[in-house]
Order: sequence, then C-alpha cells, then structure tokens
Amino acid sequence: EETFSLQRRLAERLRGIPGVERVVDIPSVAEAIWEGLKNPRLEARGSPLLRNLLVGRDEQTVGMLVWLRKLKESRARRRAVEAIEAIVNDSRSSRAQFFLAGSPRMNVALDRSSERAAKIFLPVAVGISILILLVMLRSLRGVVAAVVGVGAGVTWTMGLMAFTGHTLNMVTVALPPLLFVLGLSNALHLVSRLLAHRQ
Repeated sequence: EETFSLQRRLAERLRGIPGVERVVDIPSVAEAIWEGLKNPRLEARGSPLLRNLLVGRDEQTVGMLVWLRKLKESRARRRAVEAIEAIVNDSRSSRAQFFLAGSPRMNVALDRSSERAAKIFLPVAVGISILILLVMLRSLRGVVAAVVGVGAGVTWTMGLMAFTGHTLNMVTVALPPLLFVLGLSNALHLVSRLLAHRQ
C-alpha cells in the first residue's frame, strides 16, 4: 500500500512538469483496466500484461513510464529531465531506490559531459597551441597576432550561435576547438610569411 501511494504521489508530481505528455504508473493502469474489481492492485501484480513492463519478476521492482512531448530545443528537454530528477530526489526514502533511464536522460547526460569536456580541453588545446607556436615562430608578437585573430573568429562564431538561440550539445561541442585549429593553420601561414618577408 505504501508503494502504491508513493507511485501515485510521484506520478501526480511528474504530470505537472512542463514538457511531460503522459505518465503511466501501476495504480492508474490497475484502476483503468480492473475498475470493477474489489482490489485492482492485486490483479495488477499477477497480470501478464504488466509483468516485466511495470512489475518486475520479483514483485519488488516496479516501473513508471514518462513520455515527453516533442521538445525542439535541447534546453527544454534538459529542463524537463532536471525537473524529473529533482522530483525523484525529493521522493527518495530509505525503503525505495530509484533508477532513471531513457533516451532523453541519456541525451542530457551526454550534453553535460560534452560541456565539461569543452571547459577542460579547449583551454588545454589553446595552451599547447601557444607553446607550439612559440617554438615554431620564435616571435611573441607573431604568436599574439595569430591567437588574437583566431580567438576573435571563434568568439564571433560562438556569439552568433548564442544570438540565434543555439547551444552546445554532444555534436556541436567539437566546433570551438575545430574552428580554433582550422583558423590557427591559416594564421600560422600568414604570420610565418610575414616574418619571412620582414627578414
């Protein structure tokens, strides 16, 4: 009885999240299918329809299905998943364990890891590139010119992405380092040619 009431409370809170289209839990399914019976929950436990879908073989594991609407923006999907995670974290108790799965959650987790990777690897890539440029060009002014020019190009590109409402995800996270490397190769040619002409 405690588990069913927990599921009902959790389902009601999940239905209130913007972006959630439908929530399927055992109490609502049992009452919809076996409405006339005295104890529909008992029927749900033995039902081959719900077995291995919402009720585990051990009858200790139960599931809930949450459908999200077609969310165009990754930010909207992320907000919906974070709201689900917050509700589940609030509902945790000593008697129940929760596990979240599904493609929206996986996509949000990949987006988060992509953001973390970008924050770590882009500065490292820039630092290593500056060291290599110093060794190759042997001119501090040439390195500054190359890095400032390429940095301005990357900054403008990312600014235009933000201006048009786009965010970094697991695919576009490669854009800043890629732009930096591609721009740096051209900058290296220009600066080295300039230095050669000056000599």
